[in-house]
Amino acid sequence: MSTSGQTCCPGCGARFRLRAEAAGKKVQCKCGHVFVAVLEPVAQAAPTPVSDDDLHENDDEPATPPSATNPHTPTLPTNLSPVMQALMDREDDTQASSFRERWLPLSLLAAGLLVHAFLWHLWLPDMGSTLLVGGIALAAQVILFAPMMLFSIILAVKYLDVSIGTLPGVMFKCVCLALGPAAIADVLFTATLVMANFDWEIVAAGFGFYLVIFGISSAILFEMGVAETAFVVLINFIPRVVIAYPVAIVLQNAGWLQ
Repeated sequence: MSTSGQTCCPGCGARFRLRAEAAGKKVQCKCGHVFVAVLEPVAQAAPTPVSDDDLHENDDEPATPPSATNPHTPTLPTNLSPVMQALMDREDDTQASSFRERWLPLSLLAAGLLVHAFLWHLWLPDMGSTLLVGGIALAAQVILFAPMMLFSIILAVKYLDVSIGTLPGVMFKCVCLALGPAAIADVLFTATLVMANFDWEIVAAGFGFYLVIFGISSAILFEMGVAETAFVVLINFIPRVVIAYPVAIVLQNAGWLQ
């Protein structure tokens, strides 16, 4: 004949008499608490007149060690958000999107070079002048404007608390933006200056070019908000205006910008 013992529900504190075969098995109390049955000698405490029929084994979940049934141990809610669950699982290191980090900047670079060349070819008289002016413009983007863009992004990170990733990745994105969307905005602004007879009111339209073409691209690549994007666009726009006016005058006097 098998011996028996007693166990205590850590949820409600009720004590039950169990057969020895139930020791170490996962059981569920009438209060709904699931725990591992740890038998104690019957002589240690008088159990309540409840049989083991009031408990039933629960095989749906793996058994946990008896120490886990300590009533003083806090239990976590089961309906955790995905972010909280990731933190609890120590998944604090996120994997950067390869599309945003590599393929989208390269796509902006390729599209920008094509549109940049098309616009210069549209407004310059021949292929030679297109290659000369376009080459100088792209060199200026890499030498002057890409470092300026990197500086503006670093300022945004410092003062506006923006996370932008690693420095090599940021430099790569800045070069792609400078040779892509920013180069397109530069051509449009320079040509618009000549067509508008260098009216200073055209500066507002030029800012619109940069805000839409360069600003939206920067916001997507660096995941910036409206305030951060406007900050970066403004810092990059002011020196471009200063440079665009004399460049437009030179192109007009040479008769190249038609």
